[in-house]
Formats: sequence, C-alpha cells, structure tokens
Amino acid sequence: MEADRRVSTADYEAFLASKRLVVPPQGIDVNADELPAMLFPWQRAIVQWALRKGRAALFTSTGTGKTGIGLSWASRIADRSLIVAPL
Repeated sequence: MEADRRVSTADYEAFLASKRLVVPPQGIDVNADELPAMLFPWQRAIVQWALRKGRAALFTSTGTGKTGIGLSWASRIADRSLIVAPL
C-alpha cells in the first residue's frame, strides 16, 4: 500500500514562499507631479512603479498608452535609453 502523500495547505504555502524571488528596487523615486501631464493617473502609477524598480517589463493591453508610458520612463531613468520593439 502506498503511504498517505497529502500535503497540508500550510506546508504548501511555506514551499511556495521559499520559491518566491524578491528583487530589491534599483531605480529612482519620482513624485507623480513630476511626470508628464498627458498621462492618466493610472499611467503615472505604472511609470512610478517602473522607475522605482529600475528594470521592469510592462505588459499592458492594447490602447493603454504604452508609448507614453515607455517614453516617460525612458526620459527619467537614464541620460540615454534604448527601447526595442519587435515587429
């Protein structure tokens, strides 16, 4: 007979917590008022988050202003930035 292989929820949550990767922020803190006025409040929040992280990927949906978000991030994060957009 096989041994009982049930795992408790607490054990599984501890296992998942041990696998969590936490990357410390490497970017800069910027006040929302310093970002372009053309951005909606939720876009400013995304840009602020990405600037705090320093390196981030933004997977927003179609028509959400990814170009404005990306340019706002690039203009603040470094003197020079390269934005790569696959065809």
